[in-house]
Amino acid sequence: MLAGDLPEPWLQEMPYSIFSIDEFESASGIINTAGIPEFIYGKVNDPELRRWTYDSYCKHRYGNELAALPRLFHNEYDAMFAALANQVRH
Repeated sequence: MLAGDLPEPWLQEMPYSIFSIDEFESASGIINTAGIPEFIYGKVNDPELRRWTYDSYCKHRYGNELAALPRLFHNEYDAMFAALANQVRH
């Protein structure tokens, strides 16, 4: 922040996070029900949880919600691997 001459309070006012695409898929579903502030601030404001990956955080804090999320792109996933399996057989 200092090197970019950006105000340090922005770190508290506008926290950011980096997710893997797999984590983002799960987090998006939870954010949809819990809301962005509860989800993000629940992690970044806790000294212990802020060091956890989002995957671990979601499983720990939102285990029930995570289990209830629908699988996204399930049909596309199956179709992609079915096509690959057919290529290998031929």
